[in-house]
Amino acid sequence: MKYNYKIDYTGLKNYLKSLKSFEIENELLKIEEENVNAEKLPFLTSVIDNDLSIVMPTKMEYEMPNKRLMHAKFVSTMVDECHGVKGYFKIPKEFITERNN
Repeated sequence: MKYNYKIDYTGLKNYLKSLKSFEIENELLKIEEENVNAEKLPFLTSVIDNDLSIVMPTKMEYEMPNKRLMHAKFVSTMVDECHGVKGYFKIPKEFITERNN
């Protein structure tokens, strides 16, 4: 699947790992559940339980690794252990750019 965005995976992973679990919810901009697909941007959420992964919004519904159905496709896990972090978060602007076709 081709994405219209380029993500600095290494930079984002290092940034997220530098934060403690309780800091993530304060540092990242939260997206309300009803606005997730309206954003049309990749976002961060927990898809395996106690992790933080990148997913891409889609029109089709996909089963996530934790068996939850979402209108999004799993891309990559950024942080394996992220206890207590719940919700949907925007990827910081410094780690995502729009791809020119």
